[in-house]
Amino acid sequence: MDFRFTPEQDALRQRIRDLRDRKIVPFIPDRGWSTALARGEIAHLFGLLVPIGYPGTVIPKEDGGAGLDHVSLGIFIEELVPVFGFVALHVVPRQIALLGSAAQKQRYLSRL
Repeated sequence: MDFRFTPEQDALRQRIRDLRDRKIVPFIPDRGWSTALARGEIAHLFGLLVPIGYPGTVIPKEDGGAGLDHVSLGIFIEELVPVFGFVALHVVPRQIALLGSAAQKQRYLSRL
């Protein structure tokens, strides 16, 4: 069994690192590490991640997600947790994608 990342996963890791280092890391110290993020700041930071597939990483494309695998989700978490620790918020959309009815998926997933 081969446990190496695929070329796509390596590329995703690099995109996440680039975004983290260019946009997220500079943002946090400017406002202070011990100050709670305001709702708008959280929305801004998550908005930076949406184009590269987070928080809808493992949600199927037909449900509005990125359609990536769980290894890719692990890459997101590994790269972001040191500077953006509450990335575990992916749990809510993932649970709706896995357990929700068609109506719940349609109503909530695209917004999440």
